[in-house]
Amino acid sequence: MKTRKNLSFKLLYTTFVCVCITSFCQAQTLAIGKKNGAWVILDNTGKAVAQVQTAADKIDEFSEDGLATFKLLDKNGYINTKGEVVIPADYSRAFSFSDGFAKVKKGELWGMIDKTGKLIIPATYQDVKDVYSGMIAVKQNNLWGYADTKGTIVIEPKYADCKGFEKTFARVKTGVKWGTIDKTGKQIIPFDYDQINGFRQGIAKAKKNGKWGVIDATGKELLACVYEDIKFISDEQDDDKADDKTKGDYTKFQVKQLGKWGLMDIKGTVLIPIEHRDFTLYNNTLIRIKQNEKWGAMDLQGNIVIPCEYRELKPVIQSFITKTDNYYNAALQSWKDKFLVKKDALWGMVNTKHEFIVPMEYNDIKALSFTVFGVKKGALWGAVNTKGAIVIPIEYTDMRNMWEASTFSFAISMLYIDFNSSWPGVVKVKKQKWGLIDTTAKIIIPLEYDDVRDCSKNLVKVKKGVAWGTLNKKGEVVLPINYEDIKDPEIGYMKVKQNTKWGMATTDGKIIVEPTYDVLSEFRVVPITK
Repeated sequence: MKTRKNLSFKLLYTTFVCVCITSFCQAQTLAIGKKNGAWVILDNTGKAVAQVQTAADKIDEFSEDGLATFKLLDKNGYINTKGEVVIPADYSRAFSFSDGFAKVKKGELWGMIDKTGKLIIPATYQDVKDVYSGMIAVKQNNLWGYADTKGTIVIEPKYADCKGFEKTFARVKTGVKWGTIDKTGKQIIPFDYDQINGFRQGIAKAKKNGKWGVIDATGKELLACVYEDIKFISDEQDDDKADDKTKGDYTKFQVKQLGKWGLMDIKGTVLIPIEHRDFTLYNNTLIRIKQNEKWGAMDLQGNIVIPCEYRELKPVIQSFITKTDNYYNAALQSWKDKFLVKKDALWGMVNTKHEFIVPMEYNDIKALSFTVFGVKKGALWGAVNTKGAIVIPIEYTDMRNMWEASTFSFAISMLYIDFNSSWPGVVKVKKQKWGLIDTTAKIIIPLEYDDVRDCSKNLVKVKKGVAWGTLNKKGEVVLPINYEDIKDPEIGYMKVKQNTKWGMATTDGKIIVEPTYDVLSEFRVVPITK
């Protein structure tokens, strides 16, 4: 399963490559491997371009700065792209470099180094945090303060807890209460709050005396702290990197009082009365509600669009979409007005006019594309379109879209689709074996594999017995099915494992590093070491 961390990492390196190209900087694509007890650095032709000049027990992949951490006898240091030890293994822990700095630990104490190995922050602190807006939080004698990137302590350690700076201010805690300070240590928001969450577009949730409200960056209470709970209708992750560029709608809030929910705007105007036991706003247009133990939906004007008569109701909307191209916009427009509904033991689908799109006669139902939905009758799966007509015969023992096969998850209240599939409109189906069909039931990959997994925009991984290979969209073999493992591509290259050893292949099936390595990192684009 792909993770958010992995996806972010890919995005980071893709961005780095683009910056290098546009800035005409010199870069190289390198990996690190270990064979016969020796470590080498490989280029993207598979050539060993350097020997690592230390008998390391472990070496991590290169960071964006062109350095890699290594471990030797429980101590950590750094090598460059020539394999040279540029920072000796003096540290009990060492983190990868980010923005020119890395956290290191000596014994039980932490510091921060630059790429030359100079201790910008001496390793004399109980803890240090990453650099945010040019400031580094440091902990001494169980209290937190801040240093700048030159290592100068600009705010003495005196706070019980702290967060990273959000451009010009940071959330800090004195005793049991939170407030904010600027980069000189001057108080901005008084220490009156039990909790202050990360700011989004200049506003944040805040808790005072056990009740929640909303404040701006000056401390003005936009919504008084009188609510049992408040939910932003957009992302409310408490992220230290929050800033005014964070996307989303932060003008409306779900609020809870006396166990009931309603909707308010940033001016305190009640949009939906606070009288609903269960209440969730979707896509800034529709509200899922519960009355008398039954589910329904209303619009933002409080009009009931789907009566509260269903055992379950799930809006079919995308949840993590960040792109703005036509593909993603199509998802938004196609799914924002459709609900999966359940009465007794059967599922169907209705629109916001409470018209049945898919009749309520199926044991299960799920989205396969913008206009096609998988349906289950008895033990078998097929698919219908938005008019309820069967487009894929109900004859498969299992059916999954390629999102579900790789990055799909359910929550109780709604259907989450991560939209990381590279094969939109393609369905993974099973009879005795797995294969792929499109939403017209045309076979793309024959049903003869023990598993089929989304791999890239042009490839799927397939499994027969215990062996893996890759196929293209024509069903043609790209990598033969004789590998113990194949990793998803990273910047055009994929690790392969054979006879317990690792190698590297391109996405078009060319083996550039033979599977002879005990350890092999992913390829990374890094600056050339002068």
